[in-house]
Amino acid sequence: MDEGWPIRTSGAAWMLAEPWRKPAAFGRAWCLNECFLTVRCEKKLELIMPPTEARDFEKSLVEDFNSRSCPKSTCKTPQRKRTRYVFSRPSGNPALVSWTVNQLVIGQLREWFAKTGRAALDRLPPGEREVSPLIVSLALLLRDQAMYDEARGLLEDALDAYTKLFGSEHENVATVLNNHLAAVLESQGKLEEAETLYRRAIEIGKVTLGENHPDLATWLNNLGVLLHDQGKLEEAEPLLRRALEIDEETLGPSHPEVATDLSNLAAFMSNQV
Repeated sequence: MDEGWPIRTSGAAWMLAEPWRKPAAFGRAWCLNECFLTVRCEKKLELIMPPTEARDFEKSLVEDFNSRSCPKSTCKTPQRKRTRYVFSRPSGNPALVSWTVNQLVIGQLREWFAKTGRAALDRLPPGEREVSPLIVSLALLLRDQAMYDEARGLLEDALDAYTKLFGSEHENVATVLNNHLAAVLESQGKLEEAETLYRRAIEIGKVTLGENHPDLATWLNNLGVLLHDQGKLEEAEPLLRRALEIDEETLGPSHPEVATDLSNLAAFMSNQV
């Protein structure tokens, strides 16, 4: 029997996300199997919510998008035998299909999050939109989906708003430059433009944060790694070493950031051999 024929006939599938904080469907093997079939048939998968749930969800997106923007589906269910039966049918390998279903559903959910985040952002009042944490969080989600141009546009809007609100030498401006906008440019392969923004953020950070702040160490690391990737080794090394010094002094030698610094420096040194 062709399991996908109802989906191919209807052209889409809808999943009820209720309650939105922990949709019951995400824990049911048959529901996830239907999602898998929908994606495999190249049909549209839509999440729907009752109006009250939708309003509460959008409010949560605006207030704390980061905690909502990495959806995960699981195939775990008390009905173990049924789970094995459902996920053994497409390929005979339950573990492989379970993983595949999760990845496909997560991808669809992230697209849906981006769509919902855009709608929530568009409904914010003028002036509030550009300084809402949602604009940066949505941009980072879009970056992770390789939608770089849209992500860059949102971050540039945020940068303009922060500059007008706080001035061009503010820590928030530096954060958008370094942690977000430069990273998008780097992902696009626009390394020289990214380098310019990294350097500008570091200049601001030295004034606003001080010479020994852990955030400054992160920014030095970012620039050092970028220069390393560009083959500018003489410029990269002092930045990587300075980042390590700052983190060891401010965070302690056993901190995870120090481990990251050491890893970056080790990668640099390995290319010197």
